[in-house]
Amino acid sequence: TWLAGADGFLDTVYDPVSSAHISQATLANQPKIFSAGVLLKDATNTIAHFVFDGTTSNMFNNSPMMWANGSITVLAVVCSNGTSSAAFMVAEGRSVTTNGFYAFGEGSTTPSALNAAINNDSAGTVVDTGTSTPVVWDDALHHITCIDTGTQIKLSKDGAAYIIPATYSRSGVTLTLDRFTVGGVNRSSFSHAFPGYIQEILIFSGVLSDADIALVRANQKAAFSTP
Repeated sequence: TWLAGADGFLDTVYDPVSSAHISQATLANQPKIFSAGVLLKDATNTIAHFVFDGTTSNMFNNSPMMWANGSITVLAVVCSNGTSSAAFMVAEGRSVTTNGFYAFGEGSTTPSALNAAINNDSAGTVVDTGTSTPVVWDDALHHITCIDTGTQIKLSKDGAAYIIPATYSRSGVTLTLDRFTVGGVNRSSFSHAFPGYIQEILIFSGVLSDADIALVRANQKAAFSTP
């Protein structure tokens, strides 16, 4: 048996589109993909997934692109137990300071809720959706939609109607970012660790149409058996 009953960990995920690969060289911080020689899989299908421990596991690169794009669409299939406060599934930060981040994940005020948060270089809050709904971090697999139009944040789970959008302005906002992370946020130290597993994260430059989002979600639902 491959790995001979040992645990196996992921050190690199390759991006075939932009070569913005993410990696983790430190073994103790790598997401687990094998447990006792057995490939970890979603209970509802046969597709492998990698598990973030909610403490140190993360993968990153030095080429952040989400905030810099001006507007983005994030479509993800994830599962979290929701026990950590303010846990990020995907985020950007700055390596020389603990200030400043651009993140999507789990809210700090309501740990089970889908959340988007932006803090500037002075640690001032630009956006914190802080929503009590929808509950997504409930130990079940969900499809997550996060849209930033550049002036508004829209969040949804499993194709439901968007929660009340958070409107904001980028005018005068200074946000210097040099790290892109899956499973938390890397700044001068790592924080906001994500507890659970991530099947897929797709990040698109710009705002996808509702029809395009529905098409991607249908494909992800077929692959991962999301609701």
